[in-house]
Amino acid sequence: MKHTIAILIVTFFILYTTKTFSEDKKEIVKAPKIELAQWMQGEIKAEKGKNFYEGKTFVLEFWATWCGPCRRMIPHMNELVDKFKNDSVLFVSVSDEKKETVEAFMAKNKMKASVALDNNDKTFSAYGVSSIPQMFLINTKGEIVWGGHPVAFTEEMLSHYLKTGEILQAKEE
Repeated sequence: MKHTIAILIVTFFILYTTKTFSEDKKEIVKAPKIELAQWMQGEIKAEKGKNFYEGKTFVLEFWATWCGPCRRMIPHMNELVDKFKNDSVLFVSVSDEKKETVEAFMAKNKMKASVALDNNDKTFSAYGVSSIPQMFLINTKGEIVWGGHPVAFTEEMLSHYLKTGEILQAKEE
């Protein structure tokens, strides 16, 4: 019972503190440059002179192998990849851990998103990531349109965004 209450409190806190960026606000946030040290799976090649995500809808997730909430989000991310892979949405999960650590983890855990390393913490730092897991939705113009905890990033939200270009806001209760 105590465990269930603790999970509910943490989930409420995460949902309550999730930052959202919305195109209907005047504030447009340009996505910082993504500097990856190495691709572990599903390398995405960039056109000459462009970032690999330029012109595409892009879901960027920050995670680590030691992070319990990150590990629990893998099935959610896998479902999103399966559902939206034909919609030209790129999914990239970025860790700042050593190659050997991530390799060993991936050998035991199926991840369907592209996986890359940020060993110098350049991308973690550029995105202001101080806690994980953290996820960002970047539009085709290279602007952050949503950012927060992956538990708040739903299939319904992404589907609506792809159809309308608008982010569904969390329903107030």
